[in-house]
Amino acid sequence: MSDKPIRYTHSEVARVFADHYRETFKAIRTNRNTIEVWAKAVNRTDFELDVKRYHLRRMIRAYLDYLFTYSPEPKPLQLQSSNFLNCVMREVMGFIYTSEGL
Repeated sequence: MSDKPIRYTHSEVARVFADHYRETFKAIRTNRNTIEVWAKAVNRTDFELDVKRYHLRRMIRAYLDYLFTYSPEPKPLQLQSSNFLNCVMREVMGFIYTSEGL
């Protein structure tokens, strides 16, 4: 990750996460006007639909756990909150959104 310390707001955490993983995920708006998250496929050029979106959520949860573990005292307790995770997830999807449709 970046050497620059981050503020522990959901938008700042999402920005740093998206900057680091921008090539791994993208989100697009479908014909049903919902946003779907796509994950990079095995050959690293094509993206495959991750319909459950749990891979992205798990990676964000692991990133929040990493930040909590290695943050200086006092520990930012909001990093362990499921509400904070949901806010970061929404922000990340906005950062990785692309305008192309299905």
